[in-house]
Amino acid sequence: MQPKMCRIRLFRNTAKGAERSLGRTREAQVSVFRSSRQHGASLVEFALVSVLFFLLIFGIVEFGRAIWAYGVVAHSAREGVRYAIVRGRESGRAATVTEIQDYVRSRAVPLAPVQVTTSWIPDKEPGSEVQVQAQYNFTSLVPGLLPYSVTLRSTSKMVISF
Repeated sequence: MQPKMCRIRLFRNTAKGAERSLGRTREAQVSVFRSSRQHGASLVEFALVSVLFFLLIFGIVEFGRAIWAYGVVAHSAREGVRYAIVRGRESGRAATVTEIQDYVRSRAVPLAPVQVTTSWIPDKEPGSEVQVQAQYNFTSLVPGLLPYSVTLRSTSKMVISF
């Protein structure tokens, strides 16, 4: 008696398995049919998402360029002040405005038109202050992403030591 029940169970299990596999193939056929109808919707979704993705990527790159350019401007202004404080009137070779401008521009080589303003408060004697301001007009590579032109400005002050 035991073997007959096993055969019946096997038969029932295989019948259920056949129904299940038949249902799966029908579901698979329906899902394939549905996905072929949704190809156009997927293309539209991809177009919308890719525009936002690339806008985000280009925004990050442009913002990084602006931060880098500001770092170069700030560093060149600091270097110009350091150049000026060791070349006061008592150093034997007092720095002039054009020397400081040339030095600052040589430190800001990647940024072509850097404008430099130098002033001494009150004069070039030791104990006086020297101030160097560097300015650069940053232009975006991608128009419309950032304002097309942004002025980056950095000012540095130090006391003349020699």
